[in-house]
Amino acid sequence: MKEDTVFHKTLTNPNTRLIILVIDLLIILGMFAFIRVYYKHAPLSVHTIDDIQYYLLVKPAKNKSDYLFTFRVKNKQEETVTLDLSDSGCQFLVKQHGQELFRAGQGAKGGLTLNPNEEKTFSLVWDQRDQEGNLVEAGEYQIIARLNIPSPVSIATRIKVRE
Repeated sequence: MKEDTVFHKTLTNPNTRLIILVIDLLIILGMFAFIRVYYKHAPLSVHTIDDIQYYLLVKPAKNKSDYLFTFRVKNKQEETVTLDLSDSGCQFLVKQHGQELFRAGQGAKGGLTLNPNEEKTFSLVWDQRDQEGNLVEAGEYQIIARLNIPSPVSIATRIKVRE
């Protein structure tokens, strides 16, 4: 019983309530700061065409010097869908001021079959180098993911490199 009385007195003390409130506010501010930093470096673009969602996420890779490009295609329809891929299936492009600096393809020509709510992921790690192997300059870049189907679908976002 004595412990309950001490605990109750501690919670009813105005100073204790103030300290708990300050700690709660600091936790909430820390969560917002984390979200802000994460999304500053991990832009996400989402488009939906004919109940198929296309996601492009760009974020720093684990080594912090490269970037991980992730392109997801998700079937939101209630039936199975087959997309006819041509050329390299999915391509990732890096552009600056409209000039293409880097291009890489993933996947192969053929059909991409997605069951309802199924998704296919294409990923690429970019080492911040152009097609010739030179390190790109610091600045803003446009990242484009393109799914090469009869009516190609492109989705883009922007990142800042080394700023």
